[in-house]
Amino acid sequence: MAKFNEAATGIEKLRAVIEIEQAKYDALGKVAENAEIKVVTSGDGAKLLGVPMNAETGANLGQLLEGFGLDKLTALLSTVEDDEETE
Repeated sequence: MAKFNEAATGIEKLRAVIEIEQAKYDALGKVAENAEIKVVTSGDGAKLLGVPMNAETGANLGQLLEGFGLDKLTALLSTVEDDEETE
């Protein structure tokens, strides 16, 4: 009978752990729905158009674009395109 009690106790512990993990990930999901998540991927030696693709470069570029403003960047790029078309 003691073996069955131990087995039952083990099963109840597992159920409790499962419920706790489910509650934890449900809460994390609710937080992630409203979070602004930025993912930076990197690799050693990877380059795109001669620019190293690593976490530091990505962070620097992200800060540059945020500081510069996307509307200003679009206006600048359209100006460059217009200049190229007139040549």
